[in-house]
Order: sequence, then structure tokens, then C-alpha cells
Amino acid sequence: MQLDRLVKKGLVAKDRDKTPQEFGATVDRSRFLGEALQSMADRVCEGSLAPLLMNLAGRAELSADEKAELRRLLGDEEDEA
Repeated sequence: MQLDRLVKKGLVAKDRDKTPQEFGATVDRSRFLGEALQSMADRVCEGSLAPLLMNLAGRAELSADEKAELRRLLGDEEDEA
């Protein structure tokens, strides 16, 4: 079962005491996406997120808010360097 694989990965918890059994997420969406993107970058981009993110951003129709958020994030990174 697909959900059992997610339980084994620690992404989903199963409540065996309830019938039918209940499943629930153990990580939030942001953390899951971050880990999934890093895993993909490790497999296809030698660990670098930059090529993956540039490709995604170049293909997507980003809203003004999304563009502003990307600029904010990039600005924060430059300040930390």
C-alpha cells in the first residue's frame, strides 16, 4: 500500500487504534518540498539546487507576489553571505 511506504519513510503516521485506521502527515508541506527538491538536486544536479530552481522559475508563470518572495529570499541569502 502506498500509505505504508510513506509511514516507513516517516512522512505519515498511522493510528492503528482506530477503525478504519487513520493516517496523518508528520511533516509540513514546506519541509517536505524542501527535502524532495534537495533529493532531486542530489540525483540530477550533483547536489546543487541552483540549476533546478532556475529551470523551474524559467518555465513557470510566476505571480507578482511569487516574484517578490523570490527576490526577498535571494536578498536574504546575499545579506548572510
